[in-house]
Amino acid sequence: MFNIFLTILPIFLVIGVGFILKRFSFISDSVVNGNNRLVFNVFLPALLIDKISTSNISQNFNLKILFIMYGSVFAVFIISCLIALFLKVSKNDIGTFAMNSFRGNFAYMGIPVAYYVFSDAGVVLGSVLLAFIVPFVNVISIFSLTVFSKSYYKKVIKDSFLNSIVIASLLGVFLSAYNIALPDVVSRFLKILSLPALPLALIGIGASLKFKETIKKPNLMLLSSFMKLIILPLVGILLLRLFSVESLMAKILIIMLAAPPATLNYILAQQMNGNELLASSTICFSTIFSFITYGFWIYYMQCYF
Repeated sequence: MFNIFLTILPIFLVIGVGFILKRFSFISDSVVNGNNRLVFNVFLPALLIDKISTSNISQNFNLKILFIMYGSVFAVFIISCLIALFLKVSKNDIGTFAMNSFRGNFAYMGIPVAYYVFSDAGVVLGSVLLAFIVPFVNVISIFSLTVFSKSYYKKVIKDSFLNSIVIASLLGVFLSAYNIALPDVVSRFLKILSLPALPLALIGIGASLKFKETIKKPNLMLLSSFMKLIILPLVGILLLRLFSVESLMAKILIIMLAAPPATLNYILAQQMNGNELLASSTICFSTIFSFITYGFWIYYMQCYF
């Protein structure tokens, strides 16, 4: 198990570099925002198109995985809402609490961890799952935020489906499914353009961490982190066992489900009358704690899958 922690430790060290760079003012908020836009709209889409289009996804793709993925997320969404209502959580906090319990940082954490554990296959299969899960969790996130408050959601719904990550993943799937080879010059261009994707994504996560906000509403923060890092992947494993699914894609699914809450959760909570401080504190705490939970889940998958 110690070797597993050594495998994922570099990922969290790079996150630490991002935090240090921001903490000591080597980079400003504007640089962090610009970096995140570049990763989201340029570098990561290039990586996804390159890796998916040059692979044979039909050999590993399993329709059951998609239903298990959707079922896991939706189950945790329902459970988190019921828990919040039972605990009489304030109306403005319920949507944010629920969103943090199921909406993970699939692109910036799930994909890097899948890559460093399973190499190129991790990126390819993780990206396929990413293409299908992102619109789904975005719609549920919007619902969880709007059902408890009045907010403007039309633009957010559009952006949930028409964003660079989803489009790039689906384009890669299309090229792979129909065996369409990209011209050599385009392929080399994408490989060069994709090189900064993973390290800059991790640096952006570290630069966005705000530890001082973890002391605000600690009970909801801890409970939401527990739901996201422990319960969601556990539900996924139980469903995989129930339907007797054991494959590399199943392992990568658990890595994706075990990702800490996404930085975008803070933005959604801020724009849609949620609790952005609860979102920020949960993101910060769970990102750091995911070093332990990722080590556990990867160890479990290597031993029992």
